[in-house]
Amino acid sequence: MKDRFLSYIQFEKRFSPHTVTAYKADLNQFYDFLVRSDMDVDITKVSHLAIRAWLASMIEAGLTARSVNRKLTVLKTYFRFLIREGVVAVNPMRKVPSPKMKKNLPAFIGKE
Repeated sequence: MKDRFLSYIQFEKRFSPHTVTAYKADLNQFYDFLVRSDMDVDITKVSHLAIRAWLASMIEAGLTARSVNRKLTVLKTYFRFLIREGVVAVNPMRKVPSPKMKKNLPAFIGKE
């Protein structure tokens, strides 16, 4: 199913080759996490708890909120595709909050 999704974003959605490569890497990272954590890799059985555990592991590893949100966007897109294809009935990403992005204050220039 992962290969069909990658073909879909490449040929139907016309994502750039770099984006397709990044999506593939992020999906592989998610599946690798499931295997390392002794969780079921059957995508129809993946729960929001498994995704939240992956989210927590990325934050503990020191990834920025921006990087984590990008990886979660990949999963959101993947699960929307799976729903469209009739593979899953419920999107587990609905119960996964995105980390808050840090807002930088504008830098002010002094009189001098």
